[in-house]
Amino acid sequence: MKKLYIITAIVCGLAACKPNISPKAPTAGNADFSRYMAFGDSYTAGFADGSQYRSAQENSLAAILAARFKLVGGGDFKQPLLPAESGFPHPKNVLAIAAGCDGIPSLGPVKESNWNIDGDSTRIVTQEPFNNIATPGMRSADFIVQDYIATLDFVKPGELPFARRFYHDLSFSPLQQLQYTRDAIKPTFFTIWLGFFDVFLYAQSGGIGNPSPPGDPSTNDITPEAMFDTNYHAAVMNMVQNGAKGVLINVPDILDMPYFNTIPLNDNNGNRFYMTDGATVRQIKDGEMLLLEMPVDSLKCAHWGTQAVPIPGRWVLSLDEIGYVRTAIAQFNSFIEAEAKANGLAFVDINAYLKSIEPGVMVNGVSYSPKFVEGGAYSLDGLHFTPRGYALIANQVINAINSKYGGTLPQADVNKYRGVLFP
Repeated sequence: MKKLYIITAIVCGLAACKPNISPKAPTAGNADFSRYMAFGDSYTAGFADGSQYRSAQENSLAAILAARFKLVGGGDFKQPLLPAESGFPHPKNVLAIAAGCDGIPSLGPVKESNWNIDGDSTRIVTQEPFNNIATPGMRSADFIVQDYIATLDFVKPGELPFARRFYHDLSFSPLQQLQYTRDAIKPTFFTIWLGFFDVFLYAQSGGIGNPSPPGDPSTNDITPEAMFDTNYHAAVMNMVQNGAKGVLINVPDILDMPYFNTIPLNDNNGNRFYMTDGATVRQIKDGEMLLLEMPVDSLKCAHWGTQAVPIPGRWVLSLDEIGYVRTAIAQFNSFIEAEAKANGLAFVDINAYLKSIEPGVMVNGVSYSPKFVEGGAYSLDGLHFTPRGYALIANQVINAINSKYGGTLPQADVNKYRGVLFP
């Protein structure tokens, strides 16, 4: 009898006794994806490698989600795509071997040499409405600013805002553009990912701004909590006005990103760098951070970091400044989660997810981590994601949608998207 059981098991393993298991067919649950609208900043727009360019837009978080939505009745998804690949409004970062000031060649990010912006600043309003109206550099603090395009800069002073390309009226505020697009598209589903630049511009400046401005924040200030709450709420209220369902994504801890964790605090001999702190010179403390955009050649050849030539404080985030950033992020995220609950919307704690993958995560045999260049998830600006990184984020959004609205949207195949491009 035992022999018969063994023979039966072998036969089942080879042929006829396979379990009748098939994957669930994609379903929308009680959500309607026929008209999807995306609102937010650079993460939704598809910013990568320190700039905006066409293939990055084509692999934006919003575009990846729209492709999944199409499987369950989602409609066309139009973005204000750029015509070129080299970067707008400045060259994107690419990997290349270049010699530093010391003459030693190394592989690292450099600016795209074949920079071509022909047509990038051309207004394309005749093609509207666009489903993706995310704008790199936008803060919640900017939401009700009239003449937004003329008044505010794009991340850094003097740069042309991407919004000029597709805003229906150059005098619009982001709120007015949202309202115009909402009325034109009549979205049934939306995503909002906003708040990154409300803290990043302060951190990027090395904390030279005001963490608690008494009035309207300047470019380098942290957005006041009350202003963030008021303007974010206004965005949500406008999107749900006609019964649309959607997802709110919270603010990641920017200080966990490669931009703040790549340049070491010690020189090659293990000596802690010196910095200026107001009128004093001191050694950098444990837990403080050097910004990725700091001129590294100055460390190599201009003796920056020594007691005689300390690193300017503009390139260092102190412990106090780090505390201001993380306090603001926690406040913003508490409000975003409460806003999702109050309006019956799906919520994505992307902050917690990105912290969970800090040791690295394996996806279909490929490892991803926050490590600069090698980790595969972050692009060459150390802040925004590669297409593979955006696909990882999209899958967290899909999980939240399925959980909230009872659907079976399939996840994106992360490994089908590209990571960092090596020369």
